[in-house]
Amino acid sequence: MTLHDAYLIAIEGPDCGACFPLGAENIVGTDGEASIRLSDRRAARWAVEIRREAGLTRFRNLDPPRRLIVNGQVVEEGTLHYGDWLALGGSTLVYAVESRAGAEAIDLWAGVDDSFEIRSSRPPFADTRQLLDSLPRAPGSDQRLFNLYKVCLELSRLQDLDVIARKVLSFALEFFPAERAFLLVTTPDGMRQMRLVAACGSDPDERVGRGHFCRSVARETVRRQESLLSSDPRSDQRFEPGDSVFELGISSILCAPLLRDRKLLGLLQLTTSDTDAGFSTDDLELLTAIACTASIAVENGLTRQKLSEQTRNLFFLSRASKALSSILSRENIIREGVRRACSIMACTKGSLIVEVAGRLQLAFAVGMQRGLIDELKGTELEGRRVREVLRTNEPLHVVNRKRELSSDEHNLRYVTGSFVIVPVCDASHEPFAALCMTDKLNGTPFQGVDVELLSVFANQMGTALDNARLYERAITDPLTGLHVRHHFDLSLEDRLAKTVREPLAIALLDLDDFKAVNDTWGHQVGDDVLRVFGVRLRRAVRPRDMTARYGGEEFAILMPGAGRKVAQRVAERIRLAVSKTAIETRVGELKITLSVGVCVLQPDESASSLLARADKALYSAKGQGKDRVVFAEGLARPASGCVGPAGEG
Repeated sequence: MTLHDAYLIAIEGPDCGACFPLGAENIVGTDGEASIRLSDRRAARWAVEIRREAGLTRFRNLDPPRRLIVNGQVVEEGTLHYGDWLALGGSTLVYAVESRAGAEAIDLWAGVDDSFEIRSSRPPFADTRQLLDSLPRAPGSDQRLFNLYKVCLELSRLQDLDVIARKVLSFALEFFPAERAFLLVTTPDGMRQMRLVAACGSDPDERVGRGHFCRSVARETVRRQESLLSSDPRSDQRFEPGDSVFELGISSILCAPLLRDRKLLGLLQLTTSDTDAGFSTDDLELLTAIACTASIAVENGLTRQKLSEQTRNLFFLSRASKALSSILSRENIIREGVRRACSIMACTKGSLIVEVAGRLQLAFAVGMQRGLIDELKGTELEGRRVREVLRTNEPLHVVNRKRELSSDEHNLRYVTGSFVIVPVCDASHEPFAALCMTDKLNGTPFQGVDVELLSVFANQMGTALDNARLYERAITDPLTGLHVRHHFDLSLEDRLAKTVREPLAIALLDLDDFKAVNDTWGHQVGDDVLRVFGVRLRRAVRPRDMTARYGGEEFAILMPGAGRKVAQRVAERIRLAVSKTAIETRVGELKITLSVGVCVLQPDESASSLLARADKALYSAKGQGKDRVVFAEGLARPASGCVGPAGEG
């Protein structure tokens, strides 16, 4: 691998799409002398040093007060590997390597005779101006040919579509008596949809925009597939009085299609309102020639833009899939999945709607008010389009919502008129949810490539949710919905294995006289009690606490970050949640109480010792009359003290 095989590709920021080859030593920054110069104002003057040595690419942060983020982590120095991404300022750069090990080297000196003589030579042209000045121009020669040479030479060295568009319009204002110039390119959906890439005017103080563009002439140019000149639109029979040429007060207009292999790529339009400076047939010929040359540059720019977008999409899709694969909680996968989907699609609103027992329910949403999300969760939604997607297992892509939605749905507040719904399937390819996206940040409609990308991500999300479901089955008690004992023990061991420990408390709980419930009413009633208790226990603990069914009617709680006061408060809250409200069963309401033993981890204490102390405190609570919380003191003292039903210590 040679030094020329390594690159940094800008996938976000002002330099998006740029490719920077890496040499032996590079400085990334905004300074004019930096070997990789970014136009990102938020980046440092000298941000990162990148060195190539012994086949490795090493980096070092040159501006320590500012953070250098590599693969999501803040670092100061290290080694880059293929696919690593660096975030500095508002830019994101991806490290890529192109191997050329199979290329055959050419020895330029093989077989060269020392007597070889060069009779004539010329150094290369320093720039375009020098080349143009070297062209012979006889008196009275056609200036149009010289201008066309200039356009060809300048556009041949450009790759960025926006830069190409601005350069074409600057030539147009230089060569023609135009007041305003516009360049449009077609969208992937076809020539009926075009976007304005650049617009400028001869007056620097005038802000030229899409409102100055003449649509009627553009439509005629597209229909004819040839350049069009109208030197007097008001008397031109091709235009009606209501057309935009009359509204804009245009006295002369030129419009040329950008065609490549009979495919329309865009339009180049020039207008003027000056009645004394109209366009001529010579101008029409020159603009047609310029449009032909510009079409090649625009096609290259569109291809490069598409490749850049694909690189960006694949990069973010890879990151999102990797993030989902590391999560085992279904709820967290849903939250992270919807957020990542919005990031990939560059949109502000997204949601996941799941089908449960034939009913549609909102699982999670982004871009919606929290109160509305809480209100919609658990309620059945009327979503005929979602049902259609789930029925057909095919994505739904709507470009214009106003044409697709019924009148009763127009009250939904969306910024744009485009949305996408894709199915989320399980391992057997059966849809069970729908991923919905709308409101792109730039206000444009979703394209076909967006649907394909979102469908791929939805498949990844479905796989992650399927894996999480299987994992939850393995670690969850089906009756209570709590974790099983084996998972609790492993989690406790993992906590104790950490080098930096935070406070940790555990509690062991036992339902008082539960055997009498089974003996009196039967095991089905006992299952009713356990099922309701599992729900109350999950609601009473903190979000980060872990609950588990430790035995028949014995339960355990792992409370990270909790000291004595917090642990006792949580345990007391659980006890009251059980004892204050009777449990509804198939034979009626039953009064159930709870005994709890609580202890806090001591320095260098083992898991078995911690559990033994909690168990001892639990038996102490039983012995003191049940329906109470007892706290186990430290290792140096015997376990004593309790918190009774009234909360006294």
